[in-house]
Amino acid sequence: MVEQNNIFDSCVNVPETRGTVPSPPYAYALDNPADIPTIVQNGAGRAGYVTSIAHNENDVPVKSYQLYQNYPNPFNPVTNFGFRISDFGFVSLKIYDITGREVATIVSEKLPAGSYEYQWDARGFASGVYFYQLEAKGYNEVKKMTLMK
Repeated sequence: MVEQNNIFDSCVNVPETRGTVPSPPYAYALDNPADIPTIVQNGAGRAGYVTSIAHNENDVPVKSYQLYQNYPNPFNPVTNFGFRISDFGFVSLKIYDITGREVATIVSEKLPAGSYEYQWDARGFASGVYFYQLEAKGYNEVKKMTLMK
């Protein structure tokens, strides 16, 4: 078989490999069948050539940091915090009152990449608005929550 300008002078037998199409996140586009040769596999019929493969970033796990909204919110007296980190490193999750004073430290340690969930029992704290802050490898996010007794 000789190839010239991506055109071959003869055909080859390609074994049938059903079920081996790559799974998402790929999208396939076919040329107009009138403009390309027909492929016949073991008499199975007509097929088109794959002409492009697009990468769909929405279907790929994103490497990122994320702080989720606490739940329940408002809460009394226990609430849950969730976050995701993409790299091993030092992580800090702290709680502040409305004046900006730190009132609790939930996490202050090195953690591997992954998703985490922690609880805070706010018995002994006054009703009101509190803020929680996640810091990890340059990532910094603050969210608001309400303790109602």
